[in-house]
Order: sequence, then structure tokens, then C-alpha cells
Amino acid sequence: MDLGRVQDREPTLRGTPIYRKDDHARAVEGISAGKILTDPLVSRHFDFAGYLSAYQYLDRNGTETMKVFIDV
Repeated sequence: MDLGRVQDREPTLRGTPIYRKDDHARAVEGISAGKILTDPLVSRHFDFAGYLSAYQYLDRNGTETMKVFIDV
């Protein structure tokens, strides 16, 4: 979206919800039941003390990385 055009022409923007509460509930149920596997989405976990290493990892591997967690 061209934000300059939005600023100049001041259009009315309307959003729509992509997901509903029921969608999230079904996803949680599927994950809990083992029907939806999340492990393939997780690239790495880092301890909170090593948060800097997480960012360095992303700098080196960002294009191949799906999800990095910093555990607290």
C-alpha cells in the first residue's frame, strides 16, 4: 500500500478479521490432539541469557529460518 497516496487522498480504509475466535480454538484443539504438528515450524530455541545469539542466528540464517524462540 502506498502510504503517500493514503496521506494525500485520505481514503476510508476498512479492515476485516482474517481469523475468528472459533478458528483459534480449532487450531489449539488440533495441536493438543497431535493432529497439527508444530515441530517443523520451530527452527531454534535460545535461553534468555543467550538472546544476543538468537539475533545473530537470525542475521546469518534469516532466509532459511521459520521461527526462533527466546525462552524466558
